[in-house]
Amino acid sequence: MFSDAVTEPPRPRRAFAPSHPADGALFLIYITLIWIGMVLGFGREIARHIANHEPPYPAILHVHSAVFVTWLVAFTVPLLPERLRYFPIAYEARRLERDKQRLRKVIDIRPM
Repeated sequence: MFSDAVTEPPRPRRAFAPSHPADGALFLIYITLIWIGMVLGFGREIARHIANHEPPYPAILHVHSAVFVTWLVAFTVPLLPERLRYFPIAYEARRLERDKQRLRKVIDIRPM
């Protein structure tokens, strides 16, 4: 009976954020490791295959590699920094829009 009055009320939990600023870095590291593993793993095998003049790989392997590389490129492009992803004109337009929003915010809070 008296113990209820003595205990602290439970702290409210913070809402779980669906994304975190470090998520982009994690995915970029992850995709970089996949590219390194793919190039080092398959690159050596292909170089050895060509150097030994072995018969060509089956056609299905070429299809599989084309699909996988296409998927990997499609997965990589959104993770690239903005300056690499977009043309310089589009980057400049985005920068100007952000500056315009900052200026509008400053104008809204200035004293009259």
